[in-house]
Amino acid sequence: LEREAALLDSGMDSYSELEAANIRQKEITEIIDKTAADIEANQTVRDSLAEAISAGESELENLRSANDELAALKAEMEKLEERIRTLDSLRSEAERLSLLEKDLQTLQDEYRPLEDEASRLEKTHIELRSSYMKEQAGILALGLKEGVACPVCGSTHHPAPAALSAEAPTADEIDAAEKAAEEARKISNEKWNAVRTSIGTLKEAESSVLRTAQEVLGEEDPGKAYELAGSEIAQINGSLAEMRTRHSELEKNKKRAAEIAGILPEKKKTLEALSEEAKQYNFYVLPQEKDNQL
Repeated sequence: LEREAALLDSGMDSYSELEAANIRQKEITEIIDKTAADIEANQTVRDSLAEAISAGESELENLRSANDELAALKAEMEKLEERIRTLDSLRSEAERLSLLEKDLQTLQDEYRPLEDEASRLEKTHIELRSSYMKEQAGILALGLKEGVACPVCGSTHHPAPAALSAEAPTADEIDAAEKAAEEARKISNEKWNAVRTSIGTLKEAESSVLRTAQEVLGEEDPGKAYELAGSEIAQINGSLAEMRTRHSELEKNKKRAAEIAGILPEKKKTLEALSEEAKQYNFYVLPQEKDNQL
């Protein structure tokens, strides 16, 4: 009986151990299943991150040239904008020259009648003065009195005094004619001085325009230079419009490159953390699977 009881106790112990082993195996299986799901999820995220990092690095590599192209484009745009400023300056000089030519023409047109009037009044004054001198005898005769000595010959008798012409000018008329001639000459001279100043200014402007036109366009005709400058400005503005569009695209690319460069390190850091986590899963699960198989 003691032997049977011992065998029975031994069987019970074996059963308990088997039951415990079954429970442990079930627990391990559940852990392995859960961990496997976590590992799969971890792998999915890592794959997605790796793909995103690869795509980001590839995109960043393609965008790296944006900075160089942007710098070159800016330099070219600045060069063209400076060319426009030069051409605009030339056109402004040509426009000023045209205005100065018109101003000179106006002054000359104003001067001619003033000069004619001054010359006419001077001639009138000279003629009146000449006539006045010719009528001096008659003018003196007007002041002769019988018994009073003549200031010319000294005679006190004046039987036949010289007659005064009805057209003989008076001293007041001579003075008035002289003053009118002097005033007209003054006005004419002032206008002539303005003409001379305008001619000097025009010559300086013309010299400047010709020099600039030759340097900028190789053209000696200010009118043609004005037209050529306008045509070139229109062409440059067309090119600049295209460049500004490209410039905007490159600025966006530059901004995008900066965004990617800022995001990639964080993504790589996350990928490294997930990779370490995956190693921990393997470190835990593999021994458990081995134990379970045993």
